[in-house]
Amino acid sequence: MKNSHFAFSTLIITFLAFSVSLYAVSDADISNTGEVQSGEKPIDSMNESELQDKQADLLAEEKKLVALVATTQSPSAIKSIFERLGQITKELNAVQQALAVLSSTAVISNITDDGYNDNVPPVITLNGNSTVTVELGTSYSDAGATANDAFHGPTPVVSSGSVDLNTVGSYIITYTATDLDGNTATATRTVNVVDTTAPVVTVTGDNPATVELGTEYTDAGATASDASGDIEVVTTGEVDTSTVGTYTLTYTATDASGNAGTATRTVNVVDTTAPVVTV
Repeated sequence: MKNSHFAFSTLIITFLAFSVSLYAVSDADISNTGEVQSGEKPIDSMNESELQDKQADLLAEEKKLVALVATTQSPSAIKSIFERLGQITKELNAVQQALAVLSSTAVISNITDDGYNDNVPPVITLNGNSTVTVELGTSYSDAGATANDAFHGPTPVVSSGSVDLNTVGSYIITYTATDLDGNTATATRTVNVVDTTAPVVTVTGDNPATVELGTEYTDAGATASDASGDIEVVTTGEVDTSTVGTYTLTYTATDASGNAGTATRTVNVVDTTAPVVTV
């Protein structure tokens, strides 16, 4: 835009330079059109207000030079005017570039500034499945979540909630992310603690066991272990010690989730005692 403006100004100057004039212009007249001071700041170190003032001064000087050229036919004066106009064009371009940089910086600052309210919450992405099943009494390591904000990028995620691995049930882990503008997003994961493992039943004492015919048999029973805690063992079956034979006792333990574990014992009723003969 400035280059075309300068070309148009040049055309006018060229035309006016060949017009008839009764006046002569000195180098002092040309130097007095500008208001450049020796201690002036470099353009790249000016703030926006200073740049705007500089731009206005340069445009005013350019206007004066265009008007001044119509008053002279001196080749040296016209040459000086052209040289100064070329300098003005370069300075105006530099001012425009500096203003553009300041404008871009302001836009970026508005986007990233904490005071800029985008009203858009972050997007939370769960690592892994949103519903997880874990066996009672085992360990659980949460996969966590990540969050990304459209304006601020990666955003910290805070998780809350706990999982009791010793109690069957459903637990909720909540993930929360808040961006720099105070917009908050949440996501949840459901962790189901289940008990699908049957109790382990252990027979106490000998197995198989042997008992003499006609004697008394006392069963040693069994014990059971389960992730849910202590559970009762129920014994079924019987031993007829008055009859030689093989008998089976079954031990069953059922946990709160309905998982049943069993074990058996074999009891052999034998007759190894000779008859007693009485004369």
